[in-house]
Amino acid sequence: MGEIIQLVALVVLVASLAYVLLLIFGNFRIQNATVVSAEAESQFFRTQIAEIMDRRQIIKAQDETSWQGFRKFKVERKFPEGGGICSFYLHPHDDRPLPFFEPGQYLTFKLDIPNQKKQTIRCYSLSDQPLSDYYRVSIKKIPPPKDNPDAPPGLGSSFFHDNINEGDIIDVKAPAGQFFLDVTKPHPVVLIGGGIGLTPVLSMLKEVVTREWRTEVWFFYGVSNGGEHIMKEHLKELAEKFDNVKVRIVYSRPKDEDVEGVDYDIKGRVGVEMFKEVL
Repeated sequence: MGEIIQLVALVVLVASLAYVLLLIFGNFRIQNATVVSAEAESQFFRTQIAEIMDRRQIIKAQDETSWQGFRKFKVERKFPEGGGICSFYLHPHDDRPLPFFEPGQYLTFKLDIPNQKKQTIRCYSLSDQPLSDYYRVSIKKIPPPKDNPDAPPGLGSSFFHDNINEGDIIDVKAPAGQFFLDVTKPHPVVLIGGGIGLTPVLSMLKEVVTREWRTEVWFFYGVSNGGEHIMKEHLKELAEKFDNVKVRIVYSRPKDEDVEGVDYDIKGRVGVEMFKEVL
């Protein structure tokens, strides 16, 4: 009888010890999970705070260096890009710093075109990343419509191409526009441009790589053929330099001299079906 009592007592003792160990281990796991969770939450909040501060710094810089109305700019450089497109590099005439702009925004110009009753206002997208010493716009000279060749070409674009030269002074409003990429928070992006529509998304792409995003970045650029393919070497250089940037050049009507795999990647049109196959 005594042996049975001792055995029962031993079983109870072992069970109690196991229960205590289970509680200790369980509590350790909870504490460990809590620590991991707390660290993750802390990292999340630190990231959020950094993004907010980055955005505030951008807004502050914009407020401090922006301007109202029109400001004088000097054309420092005029560079033909091909395909009827010309880039104009603009430096502030007063040499004051330029405000940061959101990649994708545009500039507004006031042009004194001869034989016009009033000044001509035109808007053109910024085609380079935000920099403090110059702005760049890339403008395509708009020809007459194909179905009406006797019509005059684009008024503003023709004036830029034919009359604006290096050293000229032009009136420019501060960057504006709601079509832009938020670059304060890295995330995967797909950028799409066609023809001269390359300019705003090129600004986005250049700012993304400058900020050294490591997220996946796809860039689709569609044109008819090699004759309209602008900034060809520059796009190729970006794709080769940054392994997270995937550039796909799409020709809808390639010429005989256009070589697939060399001049362009895909024959067709940029659209949903292409995205399904590539992405």
